[in-house]
Amino acid sequence: MVERFNRTILNHLSLMVSKNQEDWDRKLPLFLLAYRSAVHESTGYSSSQMLFGRDLRFPSDLLFGRPPDLQSSPEEYVQDLRAWLETMHRLDLAFG
Repeated sequence: MVERFNRTILNHLSLMVSKNQEDWDRKLPLFLLAYRSAVHESTGYSSSQMLFGRDLRFPSDLLFGRPPDLQSSPEEYVQDLRAWLETMHRLDLAFG
């Protein structure tokens, strides 16, 4: 599994780095942001959604703002997050 992910990183970084490949370390955070926010075909969720129960925030959110979140009390948020994480745990076990 680790080897597959490393191959994915190398394949995508090879498209992003300059010909001399000296700037790969500056491109890695951008790749990781894209990977963590991409919806995976097998689960239908991004890894950030599965882990945090929400979408990641992007640098563009600082410029353009984010869509308004649904307002809820802290208690409702905790209940919703707990239910979401339990669902994601079951999904993770199913796709193991």
